Amino acid sequence: MAVRRRFLALAVFLALPAAYASDARLDNIEAIDVTKEFLQHYQGWLDFQEGLVRLDNPDTFRSDRDVSVFFKNEHYHNLVMMGPRAVPLLMAWYVEDVWLGDIVVEMCGLKFRGVYLESSFDGRKLHYLEEFPDTLHFGTPIQGVPLLRWWRGHKTLAGRWFRERWNQYVTYKQQGEEDLAAERLERIGEIGIDVLPLLIRMISEGHEELIPIASNVSKRPWASEKITLSEDSTREQCEAWWNRHQADYTIPDYNPLDLLRECVKE
Repeated sequence: MAVRRRFLALAVFLALPAAYASDARLDNIEAIDVTKEFLQHYQGWLDFQEGLVRLDNPDTFRSDRDVSVFFKNEHYHNLVMMGPRAVPLLMAWYVEDVWLGDIVVEMCGLKFRGVYLESSFDGRKLHYLEEFPDTLHFGTPIQGVPLLRWWRGHKTLAGRWFRERWNQYVTYKQQGEEDLAAERLERIGEIGIDVLPLLIRMISEGHEELIPIASNVSKRPWASEKITLSEDSTREQCEAWWNRHQADYTIPDYNPLDLLRECVKE
């Protein structure tokens, strides 16, 4: 059966060595509550999928039907609405269920783009991801391995990608290539919520063309309209907004494996 009761393997999963450099505090009630909420919503999503299995041929489940059914239901929505606080948990479980990557991408506003080469092999186009040019693939760009690479260094990568795209934007502006410059601004936004502190800093230095980009990044599905940044904000309002809502848009540092172990003990 394609959908499994993944929590049955929890003991084995928790036996894996922790690969997170963080200072998780197991007496942190909020962090443990987030873990419990995640487990509840994820189990609900698995139960929903197993209910669909009974209507399908288990051997072809997830392949023959319209996949949107898995992402347009209250259980998936509940996971998305947890926001960045759940990202470490989602990525810890990602190796067990790659579909959780769609939730991370939606939460964070992250987007990878494929760059197709002119040449082809056996009629198939080669491409690489702009974010990770050291990889080549056939067919449709994938996000599986790249998402893991993003997670291992997402803060550092955000800074690198921002500098690259900002420098390209400046160059295109100087050359009068407005369309290409606008595309680079759009790509800055696709770095996701990790880029917000860099955007706010640049806006504070006078680069107010970045305000619409910051506003768009802030409009995540889990964020209520009350906490998002308006496109009409001034430089000062952007700074005040970030001071109020930085914690809402920051992926927290904690060791999800320790938290999962604590929840299992309870």
